[in-house]
Amino acid sequence: MSSRVRAVAVGLAAAAWLGFRSTLAQRSALVGRLGLMALILTLWSRLWRAAGDPFAATALGGAAPAGAPPLAVALTWYVFVTEWVVLSVPQIHLEVERDVQTGDLTGWLVRPLPYGALKIALGVGSGAATFLGLGVLGSAIVALVTGGALAPWRDALMAAPFVATSIVALTAMQAAIGFLALVMADISPVYWVYQKLLFLLGGLLVPLALYPPWLERLARWTPFPAVLGDVARRVLEARAGVPSPVPWALGAWTLGSLAAAALAWRLAVRRVDVSGG
Repeated sequence: MSSRVRAVAVGLAAAAWLGFRSTLAQRSALVGRLGLMALILTLWSRLWRAAGDPFAATALGGAAPAGAPPLAVALTWYVFVTEWVVLSVPQIHLEVERDVQTGDLTGWLVRPLPYGALKIALGVGSGAATFLGLGVLGSAIVALVTGGALAPWRDALMAAPFVATSIVALTAMQAAIGFLALVMADISPVYWVYQKLLFLLGGLLVPLALYPPWLERLARWTPFPAVLGDVARRVLEARAGVPSPVPWALGAWTLGSLAAAALAWRLAVRRVDVSGG
């Protein structure tokens, strides 16, 4: 490894640590996200119980295998994992947009670390802090709303590597949207469309098995199921002893998201250079 590459790697690691520490110090934000998670889990837990096991079985793609938790409880856990992912992702696109609008971006560009990689590293560090807080305290919330029907911390440890990978992928996607601020006056419409597609095609609150077949097939052509709904479903299958394929899709979409963010940054900077901005 060359000295230049080593210096960049050390710098990005330091940026991630800075993002982690600064987010960890913002306890009020974590409390707010925990409150939102508790509300969502309580409401959806009661909804699945009211709907009954036949409906829940359809949502999970069939009857529960031996050793699986009650179906309504399993779906509550499903929602916990998807919310764990979404609530852990920092609003990095807003930070990039603010840097562009205030002119702070100019100061960042003269620093030795690439701005795009630096913002993603800060975002990943920030997301890691929220990820830990929601994982530990959110598991306690799951235990409360399900009456202790799950072993939440063991299941959270099982889910953690997949959730962490999804956070990296979604952070890169939102960074790519933020980089568009270099060429767009307002990126909020782009983010709005992205967020709605993530919620709908990713299966944020409802598993894809409940979707119309055509919509489920459409969703599979996007990265959203791999980084959201499939992560939650995989943990439930693993807990019940159901064999699951290696999550190649999650890894591929994560690498693709990082590559897309790098490409978006280069294209945006090139366009600004050409137009004389």
